[in-house]
Amino acid sequence: MRASSVTCPACATPVQAHEVREYGKRTGFGERLYAVLDIHGGARTYREPRQDEVDGAVRLPAPLLEALPDTPDGLTPVPDEPCDAIGYRNLQNLIFGYTTWRSVFNQRQQYVLASLCEAVRDAHAAMVIDMEPERARAVTTYLGLCVDRVVDRNSAFCTWDVGYEKVRSTMPNKAIQMVWDYAEVDPLQNVSGSWDGAVRWIERTIEHCSRSSERPAVVVRGDAQHLPFPDDRFDAVIVDPPYYYSVMYSDLSDFFYVWLKRSVGFLYPGLFATQWTPKDQEVIQNRVRPSDPRYVSADGFGRRLTASLREMVRVLKPGGVVAIVFAHTDVVAWERLLRALQNVGLVVSTSWPMRTELANRPLAQVKAALESSVVLVCRPGQLGQEGFYDDVVRGLEERVTSRLSAFEEMGLVGADYFVSAVGPAFEVFAQYSRIVKLSGEEVDVSELMVLARQAVSRHAMRRLLGSETLAAVDPESLFYLTWRWAYLNAPVPADEAYKLERAFDVDLGHLCQPGGFARQTGSNFNLLGPDERKGLKLASAPALVDVLHLACQLWDAGRRRELEHVLGLTGMGNEPGFWAMVRALAEIMPDGSRERTMLLGLGGNRDALSEAAARSVARADELTLFDSVAE
Repeated sequence: MRASSVTCPACATPVQAHEVREYGKRTGFGERLYAVLDIHGGARTYREPRQDEVDGAVRLPAPLLEALPDTPDGLTPVPDEPCDAIGYRNLQNLIFGYTTWRSVFNQRQQYVLASLCEAVRDAHAAMVIDMEPERARAVTTYLGLCVDRVVDRNSAFCTWDVGYEKVRSTMPNKAIQMVWDYAEVDPLQNVSGSWDGAVRWIERTIEHCSRSSERPAVVVRGDAQHLPFPDDRFDAVIVDPPYYYSVMYSDLSDFFYVWLKRSVGFLYPGLFATQWTPKDQEVIQNRVRPSDPRYVSADGFGRRLTASLREMVRVLKPGGVVAIVFAHTDVVAWERLLRALQNVGLVVSTSWPMRTELANRPLAQVKAALESSVVLVCRPGQLGQEGFYDDVVRGLEERVTSRLSAFEEMGLVGADYFVSAVGPAFEVFAQYSRIVKLSGEEVDVSELMVLARQAVSRHAMRRLLGSETLAAVDPESLFYLTWRWAYLNAPVPADEAYKLERAFDVDLGHLCQPGGFARQTGSNFNLLGPDERKGLKLASAPALVDVLHLACQLWDAGRRRELEHVLGLTGMGNEPGFWAMVRALAEIMPDGSRERTMLLGLGGNRDALSEAAARSVARADELTLFDSVAE
């Protein structure tokens, strides 16, 4: 059942997810306080709430909220603007009936946050009496930003970080996801999400920016497709453009925008004149329904990105550079970027991966996610003529191999290692107006990205197995080893899994059949370790990984004689590639994993097992060893 389905605790009747959503829209969900955390010095105690705490948890006496004044420009004290339906894929609260920004907060949170906004406005009124107007305006703006930091950790969609025992932000995964229990803090206490904590963050930011440069920055709001600057103005343009459809920036910005309007909007009437943040000119492939008039298709994203890059070239001085920070696991996103670069005559001269995400962010814990982005350094230039496929393959192999050694020293692994190769690949691809095969057929970017992934995989596997051993290992086994090396035990999104499948020319569907080492669950794929492959049977010409997994099972079960026969019959007992893969996997897998334990036991007895396998005289028709260890 889906995560939003429920089961009645009294009669065990299930309620499907769509019924839950309809109930939320029609009736709404109630709330009940079920735990309280008491903090006394360094001691933390979780307890059941008292009845008075339950009664006062989320409902306030009506006069409290009613007494809050409207803002000077006539806005209600609590945001009653509707959530923009264009962001329904990132604002999952919408499909459960939380359709206004007010509804994202409980009544106590509404009162506290609206009161903070009122206090910011009152602070400005007091400051302008004894302070220069511009200074008062600046300080008030910082106070408004402090309110927004408090807002982020004081909504009804904030979850509890069990490991750190603190409240998480409203959108840790760059979306407002539906949650069924949430954490609420007192922002006036010394806790995560407090007012004092917000002030310290803003203070540290001001200190950092003041030390970064002796020249103050000039911030201009505008349209990237029509830059408000003259030609040949800048030595460099450094841009971190929207990543295709990864993050719906404007949709999520509304969460902060509606509160900023109430704290400092009166100081910037021109910037807060609209109901929501401006979205019409956003350079993004939005994932709203195509029937919506504001829908931006993949082609539309490409056109907007091209127009923006063309403007960057226009304002660039001769000899200047454009540095583009980009990251995406979808090959289509990179295709759109490469096409846009070619359209405006920008040639990638060099590239570097850059660590841009926190390794402990929640998304990194649940699936194969990127921690790094790629910085493409581009210069205006003349694109070359057509390139031939075979020449590009050779050039790509040389370029990727030469750069990956440097990237390895940066500690890049897995998905980041694959993405790090995109830059060197673009350095090769972007030299040509187009790339064709001898038949005259043009090679699309999707195929070029597969070539880059193949080059990365070969380089990594040579490091793990050695060049001679690599040639002796079958594609399915290399596929398994590369997957483990890249993603360990993490579920991998289907799109990423299919790209890896193409790189090794294996059939992922076949590997997911009974007895295979892969499994699909929803839109993700997982690898199965030797302890999970029940019913494993060896074919007449088995893949190395199948023999390895059966060997692990037999070793773990203490069936030594059968293990020796399997290694002798398949020839793996004295096959260097087999033992190299045992060693490589044992080095890759994390401490404490079941698979690593089995591999270490098997590999630690290599000499004795190899000698016994060489003496084995078992015949295939005499053995019943092809069945895996019984459950």
